[in-house]
Amino acid sequence: MAARLRRRRAVLLVTAICLAAGLAAPAVAGPGEQPQTSTPTGPPSTSLLAQESQSSISSITINRTTVRAGETVAITAIVENTATERQTIPTTLTVGGETRATQRPSVDPEFPVVVRFEVTLDDPGEYAVAVNGVEAEQTVTVRSPGGDGSEDANEQSSENSASADGPPTLSVSSENITVESVEVEPSSVDPGQTVEVTALLVNTRPEIVNVSVALEIDGTVVTTSVAENVLSQTNNPGLTIPYTFEYTPEESGTYTVSVNGTQAGSDLEVSGGGGLFGFLGGLPLGFLPLGLLRPLFLFVVLPLALVYGVLKALAIYLGY
Repeated sequence: MAARLRRRRAVLLVTAICLAAGLAAPAVAGPGEQPQTSTPTGPPSTSLLAQESQSSISSITINRTTVRAGETVAITAIVENTATERQTIPTTLTVGGETRATQRPSVDPEFPVVVRFEVTLDDPGEYAVAVNGVEAEQTVTVRSPGGDGSEDANEQSSENSASADGPPTLSVSSENITVESVEVEPSSVDPGQTVEVTALLVNTRPEIVNVSVALEIDGTVVTTSVAENVLSQTNNPGLTIPYTFEYTPEESGTYTVSVNGTQAGSDLEVSGGGGLFGFLGGLPLGFLPLGLLRPLFLFVVLPLALVYGVLKALAIYLGY
């Protein structure tokens, strides 16, 4: 009886071991079958989609809509950041459905930037132009390099007002180019200190332009410059483009400040110091800023003079 019980227990133990081994063993694929595997997957990256959804292309400009094969076309696009923080926006140009270039400008909210592409087209035909999927209203027609050129000459005279080098440069006196306001900061300084003169430019023309601007002090032009890629208000109502000059007055006085005839709301006051330090303005120390001369005089020259005066008076009193 005891021997039979021991044999039964041994059989049960062997059976249990076999079952355990079978459960632990990996499944083996049969002939012609592939073993089943589980690969962890996650959601696709949405960073690029998020960037595209938080940006927009508000305008696309083509400087030449008809060219010969092998010539270059300049394409500009206004990229806007609709997010709340500065971000880098991938901006891709496609011509005829083919990706030609990608730029990654950093764009601040409410401050759109102009992205410029240049592309050379070698094959005759008509090409659609798009930036980040937004298609331009115009297409580019590429003609073969042969022919008498009369047709191209007529088209270039009417269409090629902007050169291949970029937008046309216009003066503020041109139609639909104005200076809305001028601000001087700070408006009160000492001689030798630099101020910033900021003009708000307004472009109501349909295209992006460069604007020639001039800084005038008391009606005299002291410097000129070019504000590049001034955006149009056509697709950006109310948009103004700031342009800043730096100016360093050398002499005391009150000056009117203007940019292309538009005067600043406040004059520029340049003080020579006055009072205790007034005489410093007459010294031949123009190479030193007055802001440095004042503490030098106050904390070095004046204490030494006082000490010398006290010692001199004491010496006279003692009879030396």
